[in-house]
Parts: sequence; structure tokens; C-alpha cells
Amino acid sequence: MVRIKTLSLVLAIALIATHPNITTTQPIVKVYIFGIKGCELCDKLYNNVVDIVGSENVVFYDISTVNISRRREIVGALSLIQQLLSISLSPDRTLLTGIFIDHKLKVIIIDYKNKEECKSIFKRIPREGILVVGDRDILITNKSLERTLARLFTNPEISIKTTVEGEKMRYNIFPMVLICAAIDSVNPCTFAIFTGLLLTTLYSIGRKKMITTGISFVLGIYLSYFLIGLNLVQVLAIYSLKYIVACLAMIMSAYLLYVGMRGDSPCPLPNPIRSILTRMFYPGMTSIVSTFLMGTVIAISLLPCTSGPYLIALTLLGNLSLIDTLMILMIYNFVFIIPLLAILATAVSLRKVVETLKLRRIKYVRILNIIEAVLLTSLALYVLLH
Repeated sequence: MVRIKTLSLVLAIALIATHPNITTTQPIVKVYIFGIKGCELCDKLYNNVVDIVGSENVVFYDISTVNISRRREIVGALSLIQQLLSISLSPDRTLLTGIFIDHKLKVIIIDYKNKEECKSIFKRIPREGILVVGDRDILITNKSLERTLARLFTNPEISIKTTVEGEKMRYNIFPMVLICAAIDSVNPCTFAIFTGLLLTTLYSIGRKKMITTGISFVLGIYLSYFLIGLNLVQVLAIYSLKYIVACLAMIMSAYLLYVGMRGDSPCPLPNPIRSILTRMFYPGMTSIVSTFLMGTVIAISLLPCTSGPYLIALTLLGNLSLIDTLMILMIYNFVFIIPLLAILATAVSLRKVVETLKLRRIKYVRILNIIEAVLLTSLALYVLLH
């Protein structure tokens, strides 16, 4: 009883320091631990937490229980938590702890911590969000993710239902992501540079070299865009940025509409980047490596002004598992490069068509910019309303 009062006093002082407007009532503490009974570290962690908060405030989920139905629920919940946090626990050190303060999940501890470390963690309760303590600390502020994690800790039996809900979410999100990819694939600046590259290669080296050059360029764009998306989606999964992304998309759509109406240059590249790409166009610079790097430069440098659909798609993917996110990102980026592959195929078979497209691209770009602006506005409104 003394240790519980001491912990309550420590927590109360810590909470008052970070929450000056709250009352001094003792916080309600509940701890949930996923582990294996008989595992040395699991038992040590359980005893450490019991010494701090008392056995009546600790729930231990034994993933090795002989009750098959219960084990399925516990393992399912643990697996979903790992997917949502993008972590992988070692089979021989399966330890995951959730600390609830006043019925709210505030801390998730990955792996084993000794008693002093546990006491230190109790003093670091965040004011908002969930603190994930592992190799590096992460603060989760995505409200939807917070609610899902809390439910999985307190009610592992919902893991089966959550899996079904995840299937429905994936089914509902996938068409919207494909629409975003289709809109994003209409990239006037990339088209302009790519057609110029193909024609330069065709006239200087020949059709066979043009194929390898084109594939290298497209591969550079694909891999760069994929890796950028993979990193951004993890940020969007942790922080709730839905409204910011939607507002950015609205700003981008307004810019595209403005450019489309005025008929400005379709390629707003910064001068230093444009200078680098111009040097790469020389016949001696049409190697596989240089064109791959050119695709990478294009993907990165144009991201700020062409990433509206991509950001919206990544926002939609924020609550999916890592595996689902990887699969959908791969499909998204394949759809993104389809027009470039079509241009390459056309250039190989019908050179004059590509020359005509290069000459008339300004006219086409105006129309594409206006269409993209309208579609991007629609996507932004969808994100705001859902």
C-alpha cells in the first residue's frame, strides 16, 4: 500500500508539472504486459512493475497459454500492435508493455526495462499522445492510432474484429489511392524532360540505347518516389496531419489552375537543377548511371510542387499495416510511371509521334494542369470530409 501511495504521489506531482490546470486527485494507473510466463525477463519485468504499482493494477497476457482461443486473441493483438508501430519483437524476448493513466494509454515500453528504468518512465508521462520507449523514443499523436492501440491493450479479443476492419479499410482506401496515382502520373515537367531525353538519345546513339536509357530514367524516378513515400507515410502515421495535407493540396491545386490558365512553362525547376539536367543531356552523359541519377534528381526536386496527390494517398495509408503499405506503395508508383513507359514504347516504335508531342506539349500541359487542379481539389475535399 505504501508503494502505491508513493507512486500516486510521484505521478500526481509529474502530472501537475505538465498539466497546471488539473486537480490533485490521485491518477488511476493500469499496466498491461504481453509476454511469456516462465520467461526470465518477462517475470522480472512483471515483478518490477508490480513492485511499483501493485499486483491489482497489472494485467499479464501470456502468449503461451494453453487456451487456444485465448492465445489466438492475445497473439493477434500483439501482432497488430507490432504492425501499427512498425516493430518486430524477437521470439525469445517477446515483451510489450502498455501504461494507462486515468484510462488513457500514455506509454508503450518495448522489451525489458529494470526497476529504475521503469520508475524513470513513469515520471515521463506525456501530456498529449503516447510515448513509445524503445531503441529511440517516439511520440504518437495520431488520435485514430491512439484509440486503436488502447483497444488492443485492454481488449485483445478485438484483434480478430480489428483484422476484419483492416480488410474493409484496405478495400475502401485502395480505389482512392489508385485515383491519386493516376492524377500524380500526369506530370508535365517529367514528360517534357523525358521526351527530350529520348529524342536526344535517339539522334545521337540510336534506338537500342534509347531503350536502356529510358528504362534507367524511369527506374530512378520509381525507386526515389517509392523511398520518399515510405519515409513520409511513417511520419503521417505518427502525427495527425490530415488537415495540413488537405490544405497543402488545395494550395497546389490553386497554383496548377493559375499556371494552366496563364499557360506558363510546364517545368518550374530551380535554375541550379535545370543546369545540372542540361549538362546531362549531352550524348556522353546518356549512360545508365547518369540517366538513373537524372530520374532521381527529377523525383526529388519536383516533389514540393507535384506531390499533392502523393501526400493525400500517404495520409490514407497512415493507419494500414507496414506490409499493406508497402504493397500499395509499389502499386501506386507503378501506376505513376505507366505514362513514362507508354512514352518510351511510343518513342521506340513511332519517333514522329514523340517529336510532335514534344512540340505541342505546352498546349497539352495547360489542359492537363487544369484537369489536375480540379481532381486534386476533389481529393482534398474527400480527405477533409472523411
